[in-house]
Amino acid sequence: MKILLVQNFYSISISGGTTILCRDLIQSLEKRNHEVLVLCAGPEKKRNKNVAALLRHINPVDDPKELRAIKKRIEWLCVSRRNYFITQRTINLFGPDVVYMHNLEWITNSPLLAAFGTGKRVVLHAHNHLYEELWSAKKHKGKQLSNLFFKTGIPRRNVEIIAISKSIEKGLIQNGSLDKARIHVIYNGIPKAAFSNGDFSMARPLRALYASAISPHKGAHIAIEAVALANKSGFAIELEVAGFPGAPEYVARCKKMAADFNAEVFIKFSGPLSREKVWETLAESKFLLFPSLWEEPFGLIAAEAMARGAVVIGSNRGAIPEVIGNCGKCVEPSAEAFAAAMIEVIKMGKSETMQLRSNAYKRAETMFAMEKNILAIEAVLDGRPYSKISDWRVQ
Repeated sequence: MKILLVQNFYSISISGGTTILCRDLIQSLEKRNHEVLVLCAGPEKKRNKNVAALLRHINPVDDPKELRAIKKRIEWLCVSRRNYFITQRTINLFGPDVVYMHNLEWITNSPLLAAFGTGKRVVLHAHNHLYEELWSAKKHKGKQLSNLFFKTGIPRRNVEIIAISKSIEKGLIQNGSLDKARIHVIYNGIPKAAFSNGDFSMARPLRALYASAISPHKGAHIAIEAVALANKSGFAIELEVAGFPGAPEYVARCKKMAADFNAEVFIKFSGPLSREKVWETLAESKFLLFPSLWEEPFGLIAAEAMARGAVVIGSNRGAIPEVIGNCGKCVEPSAEAFAAAMIEVIKMGKSETMQLRSNAYKRAETMFAMEKNILAIEAVLDGRPYSKISDWRVQ
């Protein structure tokens, strides 16, 4: 197949959940002899023969008031118009068998309209709630007229959607009023290199890893306070906080919390780590702390932790319980609940702990291995039936 993959931004070096997944998908599809062209916004077109960084993006804003400003509306319309015709021209020149859409927030929805207009097969990969919002715009008053204009032009019929979790599928059905038969739940896949050898007989030191953006909605402050509470209860747990820094004031708040808890000796801020370094750290950690406060669409780091043998302590938000199942601990996103969950695991016997980690590994291998999941994605892109992920499920 010839596949045109459209995504906000794409980079071979910068890491983010969707970018990482897109890289894995492209590599897997190319290994299966498909030709993939990436259409995106970004500076990397000269370094990648299969990346056409031709689209423009809207500059992100922090103040919601800016989104309602006339200047921002004009920018949105100009970017939308340009990206519509760029996408249309790229489709006509490249001649893909399928247009494979990922995140579009910053490049507007016009590439999607352009794809529908060419009559090509279109598959949407729903990493978040963007696509359900496209079809629910009519239900909400006060939307920007320019935004609403493009949203209402998108048909519901003849579109296939890959949802990365049942949590996303539920929103697409309830809020987007989409036909369940056209929504395919295919979990995010992780590459073979992410998996350990499956031997969990060796005990691990009391180390925990937080590996997400250092932002309030990801709950870094909860992980810090939870480890401090566990340590006050007599459990010497070390914590590494790794991830791209968010707002400077929030990062400063987290570091001040560590200082106030007298926790500098057992809490380390290491900044963003390479993906391989994250895997290496997970293999040396007893816990992954995933205290997300928002409705997490999937949580790739949780699946990777399970593949590396770290026990996931995650919040009961969004798809996190769906990913972890009964192979970790899912609790309220509070410091007290996370501290209690860690202590509960520490107090387990050796055989019980080994079984928990082994079950998590098997779940990751069964549900999240890219080598399996790419077959289902390939089938959706080609319009063929496939064995649904639910048929592979491990409880």
